[in-house]
Amino acid sequence: MVLVLDDDVIHRFEWLGMFDSEKKVGSSGTTALDAVCILFEEKMQYAEGEKDMICMKHTFDVEYDGGRREQITSTLIDFGQQPDGNTSMSRTVALPLAIAVRAVLEKRITLTGIQRPIVPELYNPILDEMETLGVKFDDVHQPLHVHLRHEVKPKEYRAALTPETTKTLVSAGFRVDVERSATRCFKDSEYEEAGARLVETGSWEGCPLSSVVLGLKELPADAVVRQNHVMFAHCFKGQDEAEGVLKNFAKNKGNLFDLEFLTDERGRRVAAFGHAAGYVGSALGLLEWGLKRDGGGLGELSDPWTSNELLIEEVKGKLGGQIPTVHILGALGRAGRGAADFAEAVGAKVIKWDLEETKPGGPFPVLLDADVVVNCIYLSSPIPPFLTKELVETEGKNLRVIVDVSCDPNNPNNPLPVYNTCTTVFDPIFPIPNSKVGVIAIDHLPSLLPAASSTAFSNDLTPHLLHLGAKDEGDYAVWKRAYNLFVEKKAPYS
Repeated sequence: MVLVLDDDVIHRFEWLGMFDSEKKVGSSGTTALDAVCILFEEKMQYAEGEKDMICMKHTFDVEYDGGRREQITSTLIDFGQQPDGNTSMSRTVALPLAIAVRAVLEKRITLTGIQRPIVPELYNPILDEMETLGVKFDDVHQPLHVHLRHEVKPKEYRAALTPETTKTLVSAGFRVDVERSATRCFKDSEYEEAGARLVETGSWEGCPLSSVVLGLKELPADAVVRQNHVMFAHCFKGQDEAEGVLKNFAKNKGNLFDLEFLTDERGRRVAAFGHAAGYVGSALGLLEWGLKRDGGGLGELSDPWTSNELLIEEVKGKLGGQIPTVHILGALGRAGRGAADFAEAVGAKVIKWDLEETKPGGPFPVLLDADVVVNCIYLSSPIPPFLTKELVETEGKNLRVIVDVSCDPNNPNNPLPVYNTCTTVFDPIFPIPNSKVGVIAIDHLPSLLPAASSTAFSNDLTPHLLHLGAKDEGDYAVWKRAYNLFVEKKAPYS
C-alpha cells in the first residue's frame, strides 16, 4: 500500500499525534503497539458532557414460500449513559451475553453445545429483554417496489402499466418507478403525474432483489436477472431459447412470474392480450388479402394504429367493397373473439370453428375455400395438423393468407407446420414455397394497437398486482401458481 502526503490515513495519524516530534509517549520499554494505544487513550477518552452512540442499519431482502419477496430495514440507535451509567458499546456487547447466560441458568434457553446467535430460540429472548432495557431495533417493511421497464424489443409500443393503473398502485402504497421510454404509447409525463418516479432507461438492473421488474416482452438471454421478473418469457413450452433463459434465471437467482401462466383456480389466464392479438391479426390478414388483389402486399409496418376506428377505416378502404371469407380456428377464445369482431366490423364473411369442429382431426381441406384463415388455437398436446404444405400447394383454391395468432412455429404441437419462423413488423409475410399463400406470424400483434391493448391488459392485471405482497394464501394464489411452475421448469438447470 502506497500512501501520499494528503492521504486521509496520513491525516488521521497526524491527528493522533504520531508525527509530533516533541511528544514523548511511554518509556524506553514501550512497544510500538503500546505507544499507539496510549495515543488512542489520550485522544479517545470522553470529555465532559460527551457520550458514545451506536448506529446500526441492516437491509434484508427476504424471500418467502411461493417466491414472495420483500425488503426489511432494521435500525438501532443507542446512546451511552455517561457520566453515571454504562457506555453504549458496553451495553450492546455485554448485555446480550449476560441475558443469554441467565436464560440458560433459568432454563428458558435449553439449547446445548456451541451455538451461533442466529436461531430464534437464542435471539428472541435476548432481543425481548434488551428492549425492556431501552435497546431496540426498529424494523420497517419497505413498500413493495414495482419497476416498469422500457421494452427493448423493436417496434414494441405497449406497456404493462398505464398511467391510470400506475395511479391505482401508488394510491395503494406501492412505490412505482417508470423507466423513461421514447417508444412507449403513453408519455413519461403521464406516469409522473400519476405519482410514479421517472428513472433512466435500463436502470432495472440496479433494483434491489425484492423489486418487481415489470415488462411485457422477454429480455436478452444473458440479462442479469436477480429480481422478481414479471413478463412473457416464452420458456416453459420447449421453445428454442427456453434452456438458455431458465439457466440464466438459475445462475442469477432471480424469480420469474410468466404472464402467460398467471392463472385463476380454473386455469384461466387472469390477463391476456388475446382479444387484441386476434383483432389485429384478423386486420392484417384482410389488409394483406386486399393488397394482394391489387398486385401488392404488406411491407414494413412502420407505425402502429392509434385507434380501432382508424384500423377499420384503412382495411375497409383496401377491401374496396369486396367481401372476403375469414375462417377462424379457436373462435370461442379471447383471440378468436377478437378476430371475429374485426372481420365482422369490416363486413367480411366469418366462419367460426372451435373444439367441436376440430375434434375429428385434420388436415382440413375445407380451409382452402376461405380467403383468410386465422388460427387462434394454442395446443399443449399433439394433434393432426390443420393444414399441410401439400394441401396449401393445391392449385385453384381461394386461400391466400394464413394468420397464426398463436405464433409458435417451434412448438412441437404447432397445428400449422407450413412455416418454420416467426415473421416481424419489418417483414410481416412468410411466403409458403410453391403456393400463393403467405403466413403472418408476428409474436406481438397487439403492439400495433398499443394504447387500447395495453389499457385492457393492464386493467385486468392490476387487481392481481395489488396482491403481489399479500401474506394471505388466497390473495397470493395466482402468483404462487406461477412461481411453482417456474421452480418446476427451472429445476433441471439449478
